[in-house]
Amino acid sequence: MTNFANNVHFLKDRIGRLRI
Repeated sequence: MTNFANNVHFLKDRIGRLRI
């Protein structure tokens, strides 16, 4: 489960950077 949470956080960070 920890891996999944890490993946979600990474994806969110990537999306935020793309939005910028």
